[in-house]
Amino acid sequence: MNHNWNLSFAIDQGQSKEAITHFFSSRKNFECTKDTFEYFNLDTGVAFTFNLFPEDNVVFLSIDLKTSNSNTIREAINEITDLIKDFKFRIMYPENVNRDETFKAKRFIQKWHRVKRDYLDFHYDYVYHAVPSKKIKGAWYWNYSCQWTSHFLKNLFQIPKINFINHYGKAHTIAKINLNEWAAIPEADFYHLQLTQNKWFFRTNNEVIERVVSRNDMESIFQKCRFLPFEKTPFYKFRPEDFKAQIKELLNNTEDRKFNNIEISKIIDKEIYDGYKIKKLEESTY
Repeated sequence: MNHNWNLSFAIDQGQSKEAITHFFSSRKNFECTKDTFEYFNLDTGVAFTFNLFPEDNVVFLSIDLKTSNSNTIREAINEITDLIKDFKFRIMYPENVNRDETFKAKRFIQKWHRVKRDYLDFHYDYVYHAVPSKKIKGAWYWNYSCQWTSHFLKNLFQIPKINFINHYGKAHTIAKINLNEWAAIPEADFYHLQLTQNKWFFRTNNEVIERVVSRNDMESIFQKCRFLPFEKTPFYKFRPEDFKAQIKELLNNTEDRKFNNIEISKIIDKEIYDGYKIKKLEESTY
């Protein structure tokens, strides 16, 4: 089975190749080389590709089934939605190349469900970490909107990304917090704390202290932080100077432990892995 699942967009000859190229060149996260438009979001790790075949005026969307999870589909829908606003495409799926369709997110998602499940059946030897879609979506929402969150906070607070780690064979979320700066702290299972302090009187050397603590370990601090319960990206406004005693106690009483990071491409939706559909995925795009 091919690792790529293709969806094609055919356009009338009246629309120029230059217009399509200009569209992708003006979009964030796209790298354009001739007729190839590669999407890669550094914040979320999502990647897919659009390829233009100018002789047929057809654009192909290519999604790697080996690395895709529901986050890929969310971002792909966002890009497709804006693409079809600017161009009158005729949309075709591989099994119905002679039938034009209008783009419907639900249809697109159903197709991905089916081909992804079939792919997993034939590639069971790959090591995946099955995580509930709700948890994958929560991490994605935070990372996808981190630039907006930073702008909202007037760039005064660092915005740590949510990543996944392997803890006793299971995937858990983790966020890295620099204790020398203000931070907007999202909900996560674990937190990687990092503190840089002057080791000597003349401040010629710095000592970096790092600890990994659980969500429960941070509870006493979070209770005194302002919590902003945004619908999709809730977080705590954290100013470390307000918690010097608690931070010192936390660093002194926590063992230095490290976990292995999991690449986002190794995270698969538990529902898909177990052979079920992700409910209401079409409502979860940002």
